[in-house]
Amino acid sequence: MSPAEPEPPLLRSPDGWAALLSSLCLVHCLALPLGALLLPTLAGINGGHNHATHWLLIALAAPVSAWALWRGRARHARQVPLALAVTGFALMALGASIHGLAEQFATVTGGLLVAAGHWINWNAIRRRF
Repeated sequence: MSPAEPEPPLLRSPDGWAALLSSLCLVHCLALPLGALLLPTLAGINGGHNHATHWLLIALAAPVSAWALWRGRARHARQVPLALAVTGFALMALGASIHGLAEQFATVTGGLLVAAGHWINWNAIRRRF
C-alpha cells in the first residue's frame, strides 16, 4: 500500500474478520455468566452449561485465524501474532473442557490473546506494505 492510499478498514482484512470472531467468543464468555446471574431461567432454557457453543465458536474462528495469520506471516515474517493466536486457541480449547472460574479465565484470556495476535498481524502488514 502506498503512503497516498487510504488505509483499508479493519473488517476488509482477514485479520479484522478473525478478530471479530474472537471478540464474539469473548462476548459470549462474558455475557453468558452475566445473563445467567441476571436471568436464572436462561440456565433452564439452555439445559445447563453447554460446551458445544465454545467448540462451535472455536471451529468458526480457527480456520479464519489460521488463514489470516499465515498470510500475514508470509508478508511480514513475524512469529509473534501466530504464537499469540495458537496460545489463545489452546486456552479457549482448555476452557471448553473445564468448568467454573478456571473455564472463564481460560476462555477470556484465550480470546484476548487471539485478538491481540490479529491486531499485531494487521499492524505489521500495514507497516510493511
